[in-house]
Amino acid sequence: MEKMDVKSYIDSVEKIIEESEQKISKVLNLIDMFPDISVVTLPGFGRAFSSKLANPRVDNYIQYSCSCCPDSEIEIRPYLDTEYGRVHSDPPSIIIGEIISLDEEEKNIFSEDWDHKLSSLGMSSSFICKVKEEIRED
Repeated sequence: MEKMDVKSYIDSVEKIIEESEQKISKVLNLIDMFPDISVVTLPGFGRAFSSKLANPRVDNYIQYSCSCCPDSEIEIRPYLDTEYGRVHSDPPSIIIGEIISLDEEEKNIFSEDWDHKLSSLGMSSSFICKVKEEIRED
């Protein structure tokens, strides 16, 4: 049995309250920046913020694919980092192709018009070029 004096307990509760108030403040600032913001759950990642208003500003992405499947999709999760936290695009996860396994070699095959799909979601041409350069089609 662990014993704690009341003053230490109060200090720990005050710390939790302070941290929670800081989180709330950051979320309120994100709401001001992105009024359409929502909270989504991304497989393998957890909860994240997502906003269509962020789409033109996304400048980075996480590439995600199922590691247990020999042939899996090329999925990107575009985002931008703000001073108040990370905000993902809406939709927060976009399939742009697939990874094909052939004789212990993997090949990236992009979907037809994947770049137009990103463009139609309002993502910038510089972001689309970044994805093209970093995820090479075989």
